[in-house]
Amino acid sequence: MTYDLIELKGDVYQFELTTGSGERQKREVLLSENDSIWNMYRHQHIADTITSILESFNDFVKQNLGDKLTKQGVDSLKQMTEFIRQMPEQQEMASKFSLHITLADDCMKAFKANKLENIGMLEQDMATGEDSEGKPSKNPVSRLPPLLHDPEISVIDKIRLIMIYIVTQEGIRDQDSRAIMEKAGLSRQEQFGIKNLSCLGVAVSKRDGRQNKKSSNQRKKRTDDIPFELSRYVPKVKEILQEIIEGQAGVDQFPFAGAGPSSSKTTTTATTSLKSKGGFGKEKRKQEEDNLTSAPRMIVFIAGGMTYSETRSAYELAKSHHVPVTIGSTHILTPKRFVEQLRTLRQKSFSSE
Repeated sequence: MTYDLIELKGDVYQFELTTGSGERQKREVLLSENDSIWNMYRHQHIADTITSILESFNDFVKQNLGDKLTKQGVDSLKQMTEFIRQMPEQQEMASKFSLHITLADDCMKAFKANKLENIGMLEQDMATGEDSEGKPSKNPVSRLPPLLHDPEISVIDKIRLIMIYIVTQEGIRDQDSRAIMEKAGLSRQEQFGIKNLSCLGVAVSKRDGRQNKKSSNQRKKRTDDIPFELSRYVPKVKEILQEIIEGQAGVDQFPFAGAGPSSSKTTTTATTSLKSKGGFGKEKRKQEEDNLTSAPRMIVFIAGGMTYSETRSAYELAKSHHVPVTIGSTHILTPKRFVEQLRTLRQKSFSSE
């Protein structure tokens, strides 16, 4: 969410900090492995992140202010800023909390300003084919026009919506395509980028084939996932990794480099160890670290770019299944970068011939 919504220069985040004296100062910080709080929360959903920061900050305040902390504790970003001012002697750690408080706040402001809740719900319904209650999504095209016509929604977000609609409908009629593009107010170059989906094997128009044939490749429902309403779509790479971990994917498709597990016993042990280690208490950490070290390392390389949600998926599986996972790609794809690259895809393919 940070890399999608916040303007970063490389990995540098610029923000305003409230000092212990109440003075506002402009700061910039590198979001890196050296920041313990960033490492702790960077893969979490924003709702979990805010809750976790509040809990961690309450513990921090309790240790440093004691009886000055109210019984209810700190329950808002604004309240946290007020408490930071009361701890001038703890400025280094308080500044780190202030950084991530501000970062989370900026993410939520951008989320609301860009109307991403409405956009995200429609995207999720189209991508999964279901609404938030698990029922079949009905007539998503009727929900498109208000969003495409909204001047407060960015062009990039409108293009994303149209692309998802085309992909999930396996192509649309030319007259519908023209109407949608006109409603969104897209330029010819922006429309050209959408049509370039055909370079990726997507049926953009019903004339491209598969007119009335719906794909039988339904996304598998996972009973072990309880996602947020705006995070219902599960990246394909997560499904593949989980199948490999659970021994459901054939080694002919994903062979081991070197000697793999000698028998199914190894796979069974790795799978059951996940279910037998529900907690993350201190008494279990050493055992979990040993399991992580002894488990076969999974290496994932995605040609053509990977998204941050795919990297988060690898992190989540590594943590929940106690399996070391390394994921990489040629580059990182953000929504904006994907749209921009798609716009020039055909031009590049022609120039290289």
